[in-house]
Amino acid sequence: MFHKIKNIIPKENLIIIAEFENGIKKEYDIKELLNKIEVFSILNNKDIFNNVVVDISGYGISWS
Repeated sequence: MFHKIKNIIPKENLIIIAEFENGIKKEYDIKELLNKIEVFSILNNKDIFNNVVVDISGYGISWS
């Protein structure tokens, strides 16, 4: 079962905090993802990384 994301907060050092509709908050370190999948390396740019948004469905996040 997937929980809907209510809010996403970018933090320093490539960390994001996901706040879910059920009240749970989880911290995710995406550094490893950037190292494994080349297309994500653009997120090393702070301006781009900080523009993270919750997808309209609430089940994912994206960067423009």
